[in-house]
Amino acid sequence: MAKLGLAAENLTFFEYRDTALPVGPAVSARVAALARKHGCTVILSPWLYDPHCDHESAAIVAREAAEAADCKLMSYPVWGWLLPPDTMLPDSIADGWRLNIAAHLNAKRRAIASHQSQYSDLINDDPNGFRLPSELLATFDRPYEVFVRTPL
Repeated sequence: MAKLGLAAENLTFFEYRDTALPVGPAVSARVAALARKHGCTVILSPWLYDPHCDHESAAIVAREAAEAADCKLMSYPVWGWLLPPDTMLPDSIADGWRLNIAAHLNAKRRAIASHQSQYSDLINDDPNGFRLPSELLATFDRPYEVFVRTPL
């Protein structure tokens, strides 16, 4: 986050293990309380239809928090960019925006480069090790971000 210019005091860690984000009122209430404390009017979350368990859980938590904090909810696809073209999705998600980030693209590239264990040969002793596919990495190198309006 520092590579993107975000100060440490602006981060809150909930300290859940990877793939273990619980869904329910306790977590949603924490997010809603943060949104109210900081005067947020919009909560951003991963897209509910991303085929990744943490993204689905975070989207559910964010939806509940947005309702509780009276915020709008916007989502961003990550793995969703790689869904097969014939994937059927609900009609209600067709509204969204592109945000031009060209002026910040180099900072984003530096931030992504900080995670070499996710895409390079940094860890090469595990034949089943996780690695982000090049097709997904290519979506991160666009001069825009996409946000989908998520109805509450």
